Amino acid sequence: MTRRSARKARRWGFAPATHTYTLDQGVRIPMRDGVELAATHWVPQPIDSSIDGANEGPAPLVLMRTPYGRRIQPDEAMMLAERGYQVLVVSCRGTFDSGGERALFLQEPADGQDTLAWIEQQPWFPGRAVTAGGSYVGMTQWAIASDPPAWLRGHAMSVTTSEIRDGVLYPEGVFALETALTWMWALEMQERAEWRKWVGFLFMVRRDLRRSAAELPLRGAGRRLMGYELPDLTTWIDSEDPSADYWTHLGDFGRTREGMRPIAMTSGWFDLFHTAQLRDVARLQEAGVPFRLEIGPWHHGSVGLHQATLHLWYDFLERQLKPAQPVDDLGDDLPIRAHVGGTSDVVGLATWPPPSTEYACFPGSAGRLGETPSTELVVTYDFDPADPTPAAGGRTLNILRAGSKSQRRRESRDDVLVFTAPARTTPLTVIGAPSLRLRVRPSHDEVDYVATLCDVDARGRSRNVTDGVVRLTGASAVRDADGWLDLEIPLAGTAHRFEPGHAVRLQVSSGAHPIVPVNTGTGDALATAQRLVISRHEVAVGDGTWLSLPVHTPDPVRA
Repeated sequence: MTRRSARKARRWGFAPATHTYTLDQGVRIPMRDGVELAATHWVPQPIDSSIDGANEGPAPLVLMRTPYGRRIQPDEAMMLAERGYQVLVVSCRGTFDSGGERALFLQEPADGQDTLAWIEQQPWFPGRAVTAGGSYVGMTQWAIASDPPAWLRGHAMSVTTSEIRDGVLYPEGVFALETALTWMWALEMQERAEWRKWVGFLFMVRRDLRRSAAELPLRGAGRRLMGYELPDLTTWIDSEDPSADYWTHLGDFGRTREGMRPIAMTSGWFDLFHTAQLRDVARLQEAGVPFRLEIGPWHHGSVGLHQATLHLWYDFLERQLKPAQPVDDLGDDLPIRAHVGGTSDVVGLATWPPPSTEYACFPGSAGRLGETPSTELVVTYDFDPADPTPAAGGRTLNILRAGSKSQRRRESRDDVLVFTAPARTTPLTVIGAPSLRLRVRPSHDEVDYVATLCDVDARGRSRNVTDGVVRLTGASAVRDADGWLDLEIPLAGTAHRFEPGHAVRLQVSSGAHPIVPVNTGTGDALATAQRLVISRHEVAVGDGTWLSLPVHTPDPVRA
């Protein structure tokens, strides 16, 4: 056990290592089309021959398939190898020294199945394995999850989803602009520099990211960012239509069905994939697939998320791989552990969404948010796509922006409506997916609406809790005889407590740039739009607009 690994074990709360390990960094895995993928094999060696399982043949295996290089996983691989697990880390095709061309998503099902078939033929094959990894490394697991071999005993995942279009690239039907640009930049840069310098480089390039996202047309964003074409990015931008060939080629990627192996996963309330990941959970429940989920106030790169993930994975591996026979019952009547934002509490839940009581908040005059509808009135704002409303925190891959952030600058803008409730006298715990019923009359049909739920502390500081967006087109904008639209904006699921002295706040706007690409107001294609049209928005407050909060039943509903 090295000093480095001993420090990390203490920091993460793990017992000391029981094994040393050897590395084989020259593994090559043949695919059906002749391409070879590069892999690194971690092989544990017991420190003491009296350790359980020391003389029982090959150690159980953990498989990770990643496009991020085999040095990005050393902490996880080292920790597992030092506790008695073989670890095989495979570079996806076209990345690092794996052969072929990079084909994000499209090649993962076939390459995954070929990798599993190859593993079975190796002399060190132990007859039992679990896949592991987060983000895209989790998606490589979803690519093979619906048709696993008998010896694959489960999947350990983090901040990931099976939904490529609706969960990764077009969440809520809107292109994930900042996430896509950040991801493409990282994929291009990763083989030029150490990953541990990634955050520093992100600080350096943040101006280029902003410029690439701000200038039009978006089809040129990759060239503006890197100086050359990014084919994956261009394809995604060109595939705005859900019926585009690209989505058809993905087929049944990540299809959930009965008979899938148990899954342990972590997520974050501010993670870019968490809304889709919660839909995955609902499908797993419906299909009867055993699972565990731990979700907290984390974004994609949070340190707390990493530590929680390692503990969940290790417990899962010990349960799934150490017994001689597979275990399908994870033995937990409350499989979801939800960390409640604003507190240190963790709530066990049987299902998502959990049972709740609706707490309705009605916007009113003078920016008030009350428990009863106010007198009908109309408030207005203009949205200028040449000066789009900026995002402040939220769900994005850009860790410099992600998470809960101050809303001071955003709320000072004329194009953001702000409604604030009186300070709480009792705690209010929201667990579930809030929604906003919004009655609006925009000047034209091609517009966005963004709803943001905030927590205002006793000193008046506002921070985002969760948000949601709806993008309208001429086809989806169904108006009444007076031109009004009645919309429902689902906000992303959350668990958050508004403590006494804190206040609930609602923002209504038409932008969150660059997390959400600017709506030009023209209805032109995302890839080619360049004309900009200012829109005017009338919002009817009263009984036509209200915020619905799912209140956790142990808490009182009223202040």
